Amino acid sequence: MGFDKKEYNRNRHYKIRYGITIKDYNRMHSEQGGKCGICESKETGVKRTDNFNVDHCHKSGAVRGLLCHNCNLALGKFNDDVKYIKAIINYLKKHE
Repeated sequence: MGFDKKEYNRNRHYKIRYGITIKDYNRMHSEQGGKCGICESKETGVKRTDNFNVDHCHKSGAVRGLLCHNCNLALGKFNDDVKYIKAIINYLKKHE
């Protein structure tokens, strides 16, 4: 079994950026049934990768789970602000 540079770099990225290993990622992936933690899609939303985004709190750095690209982007756009997200839900309900 040879050295896998791609896997090594991925593990290094997870360790540096999120404080987790590929083993941690794989455990979360399994616990989530191989789906996005929000929309439950099995698709990552990015053609070039089968890996979900590691979602984390930007204030504490704590890892929350794995998300598809679209859900991760949406949370970022809304600054993880629950009040703002509730306001969006209320707006959509009002216009059903």
